[in-house]
Amino acid sequence: MKHFKFCVFIAAILFAGCQTNGKPIANTPVEALELLSEKEGFAKVIEVYGIEEIAEERVLVAFRGMLDQEEDVYVANIETQGSGWAVTDAVNLGLPSLERLDERSITEKFEAGYTIENINLAKDSKIIKLKNSDVHIKIDLY
Repeated sequence: MKHFKFCVFIAAILFAGCQTNGKPIANTPVEALELLSEKEGFAKVIEVYGIEEIAEERVLVAFRGMLDQEEDVYVANIETQGSGWAVTDAVNLGLPSLERLDERSITEKFEAGYTIENINLAKDSKIIKLKNSDVHIKIDLY
């Protein structure tokens, strides 16, 4: 009986350690976005503008997405969790325009907004260029 209880205890620990807090786990960062759309009702990916690798286990993805029949630009923080990738933070930047240059969206892991310049970037800043636009996405990491 002692052996059985020990096995159940170990199985419970292993099961608890494999939990992902309800976040869909995927094989790639882009697949993590797609799973989030399917399972959680997040924006559907239309076009990926860029993927910035921050570390081996962390990337930022800028993409055009569709949510409730409206297209917008999003930035998502995606990290490895267990044996796959999961979205941990995401923001909606709206559509790029000169009027939005002073607006910033903030999460616990990054701050993002639009810019027209990429000079004087801080060490922890990234620029993702948008196709056919003078406006780009600037991301400051935390």
